[in-house]
Amino acid sequence: VCSGHSPLTLAIYSGNDSALNLLLENGANPSLPLGAPIGSALCAAVDTTCEGRRSNEQRLNVINLLMKQGGDIMALVPVGKSGKHQGTAVDYAMHVFYQDKRIAHTPFHALSPAEREIYMARTNLLNYMATLLREEVNKREAKEAAEADGKRKPKSLFRYCYECGRSAGVKLTQCTRFYTVSFCSQRCKLKAWTSRHRRECIKIENKQKSETHLLTSELSSKQVV
Repeated sequence: VCSGHSPLTLAIYSGNDSALNLLLENGANPSLPLGAPIGSALCAAVDTTCEGRRSNEQRLNVINLLMKQGGDIMALVPVGKSGKHQGTAVDYAMHVFYQDKRIAHTPFHALSPAEREIYMARTNLLNYMATLLREEVNKREAKEAAEADGKRKPKSLFRYCYECGRSAGVKLTQCTRFYTVSFCSQRCKLKAWTSRHRRECIKIENKQKSETHLLTSELSSKQVV
């Protein structure tokens, strides 16, 4: 580690993809925890200071490569310069996004064409990171549920906003039907409901109705006998 950096993060920040690939091929750990303000290799990949060295598509490719090589998007890392707060790489990405007060806090219509492109690229990356986190949490929860084999009630392994992916510095409200899902705001809840959560909730509700109907039928049969 050099000045808080690992060889992987140095390769990411410098835009040296040849070095990045070589390091990963030779066993470099993409989940190596680093101190503030670097966090991890995934944090380096989402840092806005890397924008000038790669296109947005290339940055997404770096994230995919790190994940494929074992990068843990759920690992807790220091968020912010002080390092007092812990969050995931998604929380880190959200934090650095909001540090640019011009891009993050100015109404979209008031941004210049170049700034709008930057805003769209950054929000696209944030949405992609949230999707990766959601998929990873779902995969781990499904694995635990399969191992439980119905012996215990499935539970949420990790509390986070099911839409934006944030888990640190936000108040999470649980879905009343889908007990493993939470949201950080009404905006995220409505956005998730429109894109995917409505179908999931209806599926859960139908399953619960089916189970209730089956239980009622069994009780009625026993009473008749």
